[in-house]
Amino acid sequence: MSSPISKSPSLAAFLQQLRCLGQPPRPVTSTACAPPRPRKVPLCPLMERGEVQNATALPGPTNWPLLGSLLEILWKGGLKKQHDALAEYHKKYGQIFRMKLGSFDSVHLGSPYLLEALYRTESAYPQRLEIKPWKAYRDYRKEGYGLLILEGEDWQRVRSAFQKKLMKPVEIMKLDNKINEVLADFMGRIDELCDERGHIEDLYSELNKWSFESKLSSQPCSFDFASDSEDKTWLCGQTANSLMWILYNLSRNPHVQQKLLQEIQSVLPETQMPRAEDLRNMPYLKACLKESMRLTPSVPFTTRTLDKAMVLGEYALPKGTVLMLNTQVLGSNEENFEDSSQFRPERWLQEQKKINPFAHLPFGVGKRMCIGRRLAELQLHLALCWIVRKYDVVATDNEPVEMLHLGLLVPSRELPIAFCQR
Repeated sequence: MSSPISKSPSLAAFLQQLRCLGQPPRPVTSTACAPPRPRKVPLCPLMERGEVQNATALPGPTNWPLLGSLLEILWKGGLKKQHDALAEYHKKYGQIFRMKLGSFDSVHLGSPYLLEALYRTESAYPQRLEIKPWKAYRDYRKEGYGLLILEGEDWQRVRSAFQKKLMKPVEIMKLDNKINEVLADFMGRIDELCDERGHIEDLYSELNKWSFESKLSSQPCSFDFASDSEDKTWLCGQTANSLMWILYNLSRNPHVQQKLLQEIQSVLPETQMPRAEDLRNMPYLKACLKESMRLTPSVPFTTRTLDKAMVLGEYALPKGTVLMLNTQVLGSNEENFEDSSQFRPERWLQEQKKINPFAHLPFGVGKRMCIGRRLAELQLHLALCWIVRKYDVVATDNEPVEMLHLGLLVPSRELPIAFCQR
């Protein structure tokens, strides 16, 4: 988005700021040159009609010359802790703010109502942030693009071909036998890898292998849509990461794990293999996965690039604006989830207090929602049935585990969990 700020802090002030890195840069206000307001800008239907302001009036952290807010992000822990910085900025600047990192200019959304408004005005071919290095790499190797980076009619053509199977529950349910075959082998693998304390070295690597083999076993309908190795690695990594985090959350909440075990045992006889239709009778299992994805998501945000001018939060955003949909912020906001730092699956089963569906978007939103969502959920639900029924997943220490953003949100250290056979 090209909308330069006319009165940025002076270079002298910037150099003075560098001399005292013990304190974060202080926000300053600036008057921006506002380009002529478009005559016709579609107003999001859920926004109250008030005075529409230009995008340059958006609040946000300090925008230093050349660096933008990069210095402040680095001071707060760098890009690997940017999800925490974004949550802090939303508390400070509100549901919508603007930030520049170098030349990268973006508008951040942290409200279910803003995301719903965006969804309601979505075009036929929603655009994600273009990843130019990724495309250049594919071009250099003369490889085709996968769904993650395809755009426009090409994206729609490929998406339509695969979602006929991948987005239909009845089609995905047919894959449970193949997924269970891999899980049966994986249980044996866990037994082999556990040391005398039940600890598995490099658990994440083993979960990645399981995820890859599980998806591979359900070809051709469920995996070829990725079309290249990077897409497949990304998708498998997300599933493995989600399983790793829910095992961690269950280990830290043994009362939840016990309740989950009781539900599994009430539905499945001891020797019966879990089937897709059995999951319909396991609401607590599904609630546990939702709660884990809320508290410890694999991805902190998704992106959109506006293909038309529009108004969000009473700010007129021009075509080409890059939007960051901060889904991790939604899950940690007390306005959306009471006691948001607590792992409470029961919140998803309340009849009287419904959760806003746009406050929980672990697979994205709209037409560019993850096409592998239903397959991933089936894999994870079945995996939990197998693991929780056979093992007591216990915490080996109670020290905090932070999340680091390294493409996915991963633990800051090896997870302190062990598998003890029941």
